[in-house]
Amino acid sequence: MVSAETITLAALRATGCAEIHDSVAPPTAAKPYVVYQCIGGQDVTDLDGSDSMQNARMQVAVWADTRMSARRLIRACRLAMKAQGCAAIGAATAAYEAETRLYGFRQDFSLWFTETED
Repeated sequence: MVSAETITLAALRATGCAEIHDSVAPPTAAKPYVVYQCIGGQDVTDLDGSDSMQNARMQVAVWADTRMSARRLIRACRLAMKAQGCAAIGAATAAYEAETRLYGFRQDFSLWFTETED
């Protein structure tokens, strides 16, 4: 099946990061890791009623032990997403999680695709 999630997962696997999770990472996830999720998109309503072309706004978040490691990983994710035809929506936003002491970055991407049931 072709979906926004399968396209995103394929792109993120190309980064070489071993830990990639849909929506949430387990507490035992090895660092660094990537989390992705669909956070919306553009509604597509054609005059002929066709909705074969879809859009999704995918958010990619990376977490690592150091700011520099997180920065390198979000850059790799951005390049991989762009290679899949996704457009970055704004620049990456830095984050710090005090409870886990992890550094992170988040970035959103717009992804157009034709959903299929293979």
